Amino acid sequence: MQQGAEEMGRSLQDMQNNNAEPVEPVDFRTLRDLIPSSINGFEEIDREGARNSMSGFTLVQASAQFEGSDRERLEIEIIDIGGAPGLSVLGLGMVAMDIDRESSTGFERTGTYQDHRLYEKFEETNGSGEKVVLVDNRFVVKVSGRDTSNETLDQALQAIDISALESLRASTQTESE
Repeated sequence: MQQGAEEMGRSLQDMQNNNAEPVEPVDFRTLRDLIPSSINGFEEIDREGARNSMSGFTLVQASAQFEGSDRERLEIEIIDIGGAPGLSVLGLGMVAMDIDRESSTGFERTGTYQDHRLYEKFEETNGSGEKVVLVDNRFVVKVSGRDTSNETLDQALQAIDISALESLRASTQTESE
């Protein structure tokens, strides 16, 4: 148990060190454009984006909400935390942990998705869940839903172009150097 806590502490420290200096975040419109306008029978009902700054820290966020048949709901969010160093440690500790829990009604686990850390949770009883991917300690991709299936959440996550986010990170680092 102590070894696990030490490993988690090292992972959190690595994440914080990798994000120690703020970088200029991308425009929220760029992130918003990475969210697909439709997902396997779900209709988009809202799309938004924002840039918020306070005390030298900037957070950029884009999201879209979708509705399917039978009250199914999905939300996709993409957040650039590059302008807020250390935020990945504060809000994404579960991504750094190793979790593997199952019950008769659902699961919670961490793993990898396209070589990035993944946290996922799903509750069968109400069809609610989320999948969170931390892309290069810079971008957070979150897919959440209710009255839906885990397979639908998987499809929504697969609709996001993770390689485009990797390219955005590389291009913004090059500009700031």
